[in-house]
Amino acid sequence: MCIIFLDIDGVLNAANDFGGRKKPNPIVTSDSGIRYCGISKTKAKELKWIVDKTDAKIVLVSSWKSDYAEYLRNKTNKTGKYLYNKLRKVGLSIYDHTNDLAVGFHSHRGHEIVTWLANQPEPIDAWVVLDDEVFSDYGDSIKQNLILTSEHDGLTHELAKLAACKLLGLPDGSFDTEFEKLAKEMTAAAIPAVEEKELVIIKPNGPAKQINNK
Repeated sequence: MCIIFLDIDGVLNAANDFGGRKKPNPIVTSDSGIRYCGISKTKAKELKWIVDKTDAKIVLVSSWKSDYAEYLRNKTNKTGKYLYNKLRKVGLSIYDHTNDLAVGFHSHRGHEIVTWLANQPEPIDAWVVLDDEVFSDYGDSIKQNLILTSEHDGLTHELAKLAACKLLGLPDGSFDTEFEKLAKEMTAAAIPAVEEKELVIIKPNGPAKQINNK
């Protein structure tokens, strides 16, 4: 099983979603009064692209997770409902979320990721973290699997391809090359080679006629 540990702010939304666009992302206010930048459909589609290529499951690590968990429990949290619906519209769902172990404002996110991985009953084949920040408790294992987005641009297609490479065990930056090679190999396997020796022409109401191919 492959896992995407998903942050939201700076990944599925970004500063460039605002500033003069006709339809900027909305501001979403949680039940507790926290204001979030809304989710970009374009960036959600980039996440869907990763999932389609790798069959990865999404584990939420963002501060949105408390609102999402509350929505799952009682179906009343409007921010959780917003997140659920925005992902569902592009064909995505959240598999799980990490437990909140923070003493401050998500100061223990790395520990939450490591704890989640350690408590899984089945092996995790590969995982990545999509985040726009390197937290102080992000150890070497997390940093090696971190796809660092930017607050300004969020999840770009190049970063999506990098995430897919890590999940599929491909060298970084080789996604296009490897899949082009795979497509050629699959095509060659599906179409057997034909030796140009003899062709047989079968007439509707007559015997087969052999011709030499010169």
